[in-house]
Amino acid sequence: KESAYQMSRELAEDWGVPLNLVKKDAPIRN
Repeated sequence: KESAYQMSRELAEDWGVPLNLVKKDAPIRN
């Protein structure tokens, strides 16, 4: 089951937006 978190993660990657704007403990770029 896709969580809202997982969907947000995929969208953030699509937009090229740092995930820490969506979820501070999981940035897409380290």
